[in-house]
Amino acid sequence: MRLIISWKLIFTFFVIWAFCFIGEATNLSKNEAYVTLLYGDEFLLGVRVLGKSIRDSGSNKDMVALVSDGVSEYANNLIQIEHFDNENQNGQSFLNGGSNNYLECEGDQGFLNSYYASFPNAHLFEPDLPSDILNSRTVPAMERLSTLYNADVGLYMLANKWMVDERELRVIHYTLGPIKPWDWWTSWLLKPVDVWQKVRVQLGESLPGTEGGKNPNDELLVKFLFLIPLVVLQFCYYRSFLQTRSVGDHIRHLFYICRTGGVFGYSSISSSISSNQQLPNGVQIPAFLGCISVLVCFIVALVSLGISLSIIPRQVMPWTGLLLMYEWTYTLFFLLFGSYLHLIYRWGRHVGHNVGSISSSAEPADYDFGKGHIREVSCCDISRWHYGVGLGSVAVVAPALPCIFGVTALFLRLALMIFGGLVLTSFMTYASQHLAIKSFKRGFED
Repeated sequence: MRLIISWKLIFTFFVIWAFCFIGEATNLSKNEAYVTLLYGDEFLLGVRVLGKSIRDSGSNKDMVALVSDGVSEYANNLIQIEHFDNENQNGQSFLNGGSNNYLECEGDQGFLNSYYASFPNAHLFEPDLPSDILNSRTVPAMERLSTLYNADVGLYMLANKWMVDERELRVIHYTLGPIKPWDWWTSWLLKPVDVWQKVRVQLGESLPGTEGGKNPNDELLVKFLFLIPLVVLQFCYYRSFLQTRSVGDHIRHLFYICRTGGVFGYSSISSSISSNQQLPNGVQIPAFLGCISVLVCFIVALVSLGISLSIIPRQVMPWTGLLLMYEWTYTLFFLLFGSYLHLIYRWGRHVGHNVGSISSSAEPADYDFGKGHIREVSCCDISRWHYGVGLGSVAVVAPALPCIFGVTALFLRLALMIFGGLVLTSFMTYASQHLAIKSFKRGFED
């Protein structure tokens, strides 16, 4: 019995020793890893793309994410599914506990030079050296990475080219402060973001709705943001047209326009309209109406753009973000500036009632097909739609000039965008003055 027990003890000891040896060998074989930081959920997409690009390069090294306490459980689960080890032990001391000494250093290079005394004199890492030379030489204590492993996007934008051959790049560093590659508008500003986006669209569906770097919550919000402006514009169209005339009248009106060669009463938007124009009974259009209208137009445009950028999720796809921005900016501008024009119309109507120059019962018929006359009301409405379509077209073309001409240089791209902005500004100035004056006249005559 003692002999049997002794053999069992020896066998158990051998098994334990074997497991310890295998575990130690495994640790020795995995003593290298890629380490990144995850401060919050907004950096989650960047960490996912980083991990995907590392795996696509053929590396089988471990990947470790140092996660702060502000990261949600959803983000933690997602990066663990995508083969990131979550090293959250002593995370608080890593982020805050040792930061006092670090703050005494001046910048990144100051930190490296003070923490690593041999860093300033270290040689560059040369990955292309022959294997026999690498194996025969003394392993240096420290080597510095070349530009191939830290390609600066900021320097690329200034020079419009990389400092090295683009085909040899290993790491691209997006160093332009708050401009991050996962923000949808960055793709329209920086050409190197295309490389990042190509990796993003290849992300798998680790959790439901995460394929291609998507966020399930953002996808639901995008659908609502896309539909709401369409519903609002449809409702405004109904109130603007169908409440004043029937569908049959609109069909006859369109037939008349086509028959007469597409004349929409352009006399209503003639350049001869000015604030000095005199109305019946000696009433003049207020001289300050044009200036006030231009000011209101630009304020409304800025407010509309600001609201659009604030409600669109930052990490949607570039084309999705651009479409939503135009859709919401145009809709908000249409509603806000249209409300302002309605106030001008009511102002003109109030002045007209006080003067008593025009009676609503004396208005002519909607159409006189024999003479080809079109009611002033319809002319003003149509002119609004003309200006709206023109403004939307210019607003789309103006920022797209660098893409249309294939310009990638930063300063030339900015110059083209400024030129397009000046054209858009001129159009907005012209349109806001004329629409305000026409609204005042229409109210006065009604």
